[in-house]
Amino acid sequence: MSEIDPNIGKLNSHQTKVLDCLATGATKDQAATIAGVAVRTINRWIAQDDAFKAALDELTQTAVNESAFNLAALLKKANTAIQGILDDSKAKDGDKLRAASLVYDTFIKIKEFNELDGRIKALEEAQNGGA
Repeated sequence: MSEIDPNIGKLNSHQTKVLDCLATGATKDQAATIAGVAVRTINRWIAQDDAFKAALDELTQTAVNESAFNLAALLKKANTAIQGILDDSKAKDGDKLRAASLVYDTFIKIKEFNELDGRIKALEEAQNGGA
């Protein structure tokens, strides 16, 4: 992280250690213990230290992106599993209903997301065009 984070020069060694711990899956309590600081100190850094907050935000966004990528890799298997339940003549009606409900719910969420994404892009284009 220290090679890509422009805020790293603004962080002290305790803050860097906390971020390294959090990046490897430690809880705030664990990170505080390893870095030799109190959890209250970490919370204060989050609330009041712009460089620490920016580095933590970057770390969090990276974790979210990696999780999304991993989940996206499972979509084909999930779709195949749902289709298998719906097509299985021996599957219970309740299982088929849950699978069908999942398909509808997910479709609606994707449709809403795409509509909102389109609106946001249109607003951004309008803002950039008007500037």
